[in-house]
Amino acid sequence: MPKPFLNKLIVHGAIGFFCVLFGCIYGLTKKQKIIFRSTDQKEYHFTFDKNIRLLSGHYYRLYFRNVANLSGEEKVTPDLLAYEELSL
Repeated sequence: MPKPFLNKLIVHGAIGFFCVLFGCIYGLTKKQKIIFRSTDQKEYHFTFDKNIRLLSGHYYRLYFRNVANLSGEEKVTPDLLAYEELSL
């Protein structure tokens, strides 16, 4: 094999390996950030597990439970119990 061909093969193999590695790392993140906009145009930012599938442009009703922090602070963290898609 000519040396330039072997060098290109090694470089392309390394690039492909790092692309696959990056894709695996990026795809294994367990959280997703979702922005909801209410009917009065207020935006709410949430972080959900990746197994929750919500579609852009659809309407949803969310059900939360307030969970108090263990540190005794007054800040309360909402915990998602369920969601349902609304048909309008």
